[in-house]
Amino acid sequence: MPTSPTSLVSAKRSAERNGITSMGFNVALRRLLAKQMVAGSDIWDERHQDSFAGLKVTESGWNWIDQNDKQFVFVKEVEDDDGDIPF
Repeated sequence: MPTSPTSLVSAKRSAERNGITSMGFNVALRRLLAKQMVAGSDIWDERHQDSFAGLKVTESGWNWIDQNDKQFVFVKEVEDDDGDIPF
């Protein structure tokens, strides 16, 4: 859900899989927090009866996203593998 937080670890891993370094993630997160575009949020884990760090986009962040949606890629292009059957 758009208002639900995501885990900090998940956000960092996703950024790193897409080529962002750990330092790059930390700098970007610091800037987003300073601009109040994201906020820290505790996420409760029912299974382990514990909480962990999360992030959520603020209303200010969603407003910026809505105003700049042309800058985002919403669908990845699927590479054509020349029709090879994978089995």
